[in-house]
Amino acid sequence: MTRNKISLGILTALGLVARVQAADVNLAFRVGDTYSDNVRRVAEGGPSDNVGGASMMLDLASQGVSYDAELRSALTYLHYVDNTLDDAFLRGFSGRFNYSFVPGRFEWITQENYGPVLEDPLSPDRPDNWTYDSYFSTGPDIQFGDVGGFHAIASARYARADYENADAPGSHQLEGQLTLAMPGSEHSERSLNINAQRVEQQQGRVGQNLVADSYDRQELFGRIASDFTRTSLYAEFGASALHDDGETSTAPLLRVGLDRNLSRMFNLALAAGTQYSDNLTRYGRLQDGDPDVHEPRQDITRVNNAMQERFAETTLEMRGTRTFGALRVAYNELDFLHSTAPLASQEYRDVSLDLRRQLTPRVYVNVGGTYSQRKFNEIARTDDDYYGYLATGWLMSQTLSLQVTGRYLKRDSTDTTQQYTERSVQLELIYQAIARKAERPERKIKMRGVR
Repeated sequence: MTRNKISLGILTALGLVARVQAADVNLAFRVGDTYSDNVRRVAEGGPSDNVGGASMMLDLASQGVSYDAELRSALTYLHYVDNTLDDAFLRGFSGRFNYSFVPGRFEWITQENYGPVLEDPLSPDRPDNWTYDSYFSTGPDIQFGDVGGFHAIASARYARADYENADAPGSHQLEGQLTLAMPGSEHSERSLNINAQRVEQQQGRVGQNLVADSYDRQELFGRIASDFTRTSLYAEFGASALHDDGETSTAPLLRVGLDRNLSRMFNLALAAGTQYSDNLTRYGRLQDGDPDVHEPRQDITRVNNAMQERFAETTLEMRGTRTFGALRVAYNELDFLHSTAPLASQEYRDVSLDLRRQLTPRVYVNVGGTYSQRKFNEIARTDDDYYGYLATGWLMSQTLSLQVTGRYLKRDSTDTTQQYTERSVQLELIYQAIARKAERPERKIKMRGVR
C-alpha cells in the first residue's frame, strides 16, 4: 500500500503540472490484434493464438520559473483469444519533478521509476513471468555561494526500492553528498565530491523468513563537466569503498560521458564506467533511457546484494528530413559481492539498429533488429537472442494511422529446453490524440547528478 500511495502522489503532482499552459503533452491510443505462431515461446513450438490489445501512452514535459517536470507512462491490456495465457495489464511509468524553492540555491528533486521485469530471468518473456519493481527517490540540493566563485553544494536523498515479488526484500536508502566546487559557470564545473550511502533491506515480507542485509558505500571523486555549443562531456574519477557484513571492499571509481553533435544529421553519445551500485538504482537509470517504459526488462534480477558494475555504451543517431535511424552498442558486467546466489555474476551485450523512412507524406516504413547476449557465469548459462521487425504504416489523417508489423524472435541457449522461435504479425490502429510540440527533452550529461 505504501508503494501505491507514493506512486499516486507523484502522478498527482505531475498531473497538476499538466494543467499549466506551458506543458507539452503527448497522448496516443492504440488498438489491434497480433497473431503469434508460438505465443508461449516454448522449445517444441507451442500453440498459436491471436492477442487483442489496447494501449494508452501519456508523456508530459513542463517547465516553469520554479519547476521542471517530466512524466512518461504507458498502459496496455492484452486479451488472449484462445486462452493460451491469462489476460494481462502491462504498465509502467517514469516520473521526475524538480522544484526550486530558492532558484539557484535550494531545489527539491523527486523521481519515481516503476515497471515490469521478468520474475524468472531464465524463462521467456510472457505475462505469467512478469513482476513489477519500483525505485523512488526524493531530497534537496542546497548551494552555498555563487557559481562564479568557490561554492559548495549539499545534497541528501531518501530512496525506497521495492520488488513486487515477496522472495526479494525491498530496501530503504539514505544518501548524502558534499560537493566543493571551483569557480565555474552554468556550463562548466570542476569539483571534489564526497558521497556516502546507507542501504537497509526490509525484514521478512509476506510470511517469508528473510534475513535483511545492510551495507554502506562511500565515494570520493573529482568531477569535470563542460557544455559547449556542439559537445557536452563529463568525467568523474576517484575511489569507492563498500562495507558489507563485516567485510570491506575498495575499487576505482570512473564515470565518463560524451555527447557530440557531429553534424546537422548525426549525433554521437558515449558513456562508460565502473562503480558500486544495486539492482533497482540501476533499473531506474536503464528505464530512463528506454523509449518504452513498460517493456519488460530481462536484465534485472532479484539478487539483493551490492554489485560491482562495469558498463560501456555508444549510440549514433541520424535525423534527416525523411530518414531517421539509431545504432546502439552496449556492454554491462555485474558482479554481486558477498553473494552465493546462482545469478551472482552476469554479463550483457547488445547491438541494435532502427531505421525509419518516410516514403511519401502518408506512407512510412520502419525496419530494425537487435542482437542480445546474456551470460550467467555461475551456472554456465548463455542466451543469444535475435530479433527483427519490419513495419509499414499509412497516415489516414493528421491523427489516425494504420500500421502492419511483422516480427521474428529466436533464442539460442546453452539450456536447450529454453530455446524457441516465434513469428508474429500485428495490425493496429493508432490515434494520436495530442502530439508533442517538441522532442523529448534530453537528459544532458553536462550537469551534476545526472548519471
